[in-house]
Amino acid sequence: SGAAKKPSSSSSSGAAAASAAPAGKSSSGSKSDRVRRKDAHDYSKVPLEDRLTDLMYVLWYLVMFAVVMPVALMSVTAHYKNVPLANVGEHLPFLAPCVIEAVAKFGEIADPMMNLNPGWLVAMQGFNLLVCGPLYLLTAFGFLFGWNWIRVPATINSVWTLYQIAMHGSETFFGGVAPIEPVTYLVAYAPAVLISMATYKRLSMVEPFYANERGVFKAVALNAAF
Repeated sequence: SGAAKKPSSSSSSGAAAASAAPAGKSSSGSKSDRVRRKDAHDYSKVPLEDRLTDLMYVLWYLVMFAVVMPVALMSVTAHYKNVPLANVGEHLPFLAPCVIEAVAKFGEIADPMMNLNPGWLVAMQGFNLLVCGPLYLLTAFGFLFGWNWIRVPATINSVWTLYQIAMHGSETFFGGVAPIEPVTYLVAYAPAVLISMATYKRLSMVEPFYANERGVFKAVALNAAF
């Protein structure tokens, strides 16, 4: 009976070893699969043409950078040189005259507060020049390359943009300087309100640039923005 038990013991240990080997292999295999899956479906590596929603954010924030920076520079320069906004060209020779004329004309017909250039607006424009404007450019690149760290600064910048527009609008419409063409004012600033809100929602996810596990070229957070 002892001889009968010995093979049984050895066969059971062999079976245990055999079962342990596949388990270890499966564990390591599943880990490598997870790493491979995450790398393959990393949203930042998906071509931009397959991320049309992010392309919208990229283009929008590039436009915002191109618009906000010269306007902020004109406002601050007009204040410190004590000249009308339309006459800052002599102090900013690198700005094209058509840009200065366009900004002054917009202020004349749609945003009179821009030409009045009060102190609180100059303070806001100074912050735009130093912080908000450059962050628009960084946000554009953040959406372009899927930088997860851009979430916090871009979200703060979106809230700041909404605050600016709210204060600017209230002072314009309730401060006795209503624009000649209020519809133009609303059309000009409404997209900034909507996209700032969409950006806030888009970047509220923990990993907004990470694709779902099925590998579809769509971030989990895209649906949250709309």
